[in-house]
Amino acid sequence: MNIEKFVEKYINAYNNWKQMEMTDEYYHENVVSIEPIKGRSTKSLTDKMERNKRYFSLNKNIRTRMLSPIISWRFFSVKYEMTANDSRDWKDIEFQEIWVFEVKNWKIIKEHFFYDPPQNLA
Repeated sequence: MNIEKFVEKYINAYNNWKQMEMTDEYYHENVVSIEPIKGRSTKSLTDKMERNKRYFSLNKNIRTRMLSPIISWRFFSVKYEMTANDSRDWKDIEFQEIWVFEVKNWKIIKEHFFYDPPQNLA
């Protein structure tokens, strides 16, 4: 496998709504996940999955897509777009992010999310 094929498979799985099922295949057990919102960064796959479960429980009718990959050696970035309904106030949330990943031995060891958080998440 090469990094281009890894990224293609990752994006296809993500865009086909396999986010929760794809973790074992793509993520290292000690993946570092960095978020701009205080308290949301994690340092293990278990913690990352718990954070994702909480997020999906608060947001309904989530529509996402990952596109525009940029690949360099063992790093890649994507543009991420999301629309959802926040179940706390049922307001629509729309935002875009840049995600940057580091891959080692065909597992993501680090992910870093760049975005301006919607006001209700900040």
